[in-house]
Amino acid sequence: MAAIETHMLLLNENSLNILVVVNMSWIFLILGVAAEAMSHLALKETEGFTKPLPRAFVLLGHLAAFMFLGQAMKGSASHDQLFKRAQSLVS
Repeated sequence: MAAIETHMLLLNENSLNILVVVNMSWIFLILGVAAEAMSHLALKETEGFTKPLPRAFVLLGHLAAFMFLGQAMKGSASHDQLFKRAQSLVS
């Protein structure tokens, strides 16, 4: 009986970790979309990439979007690993 309680405790601990990873993935996804939208709005203001400030916003916005989306995908992979680890504890 003690082994089952330990597994349930570990599974509960891992499920909390999974919830944190999923929430951070969603936050990174939202930040990536916001950065992409900001860069597209700035793209209209560059007037053929002749204005330096909007051009900097376009480049930084695209860079930030790729970084945030990469972090969102990384968190998604971590979520899969935690889920597999939790399954192995139950088996």
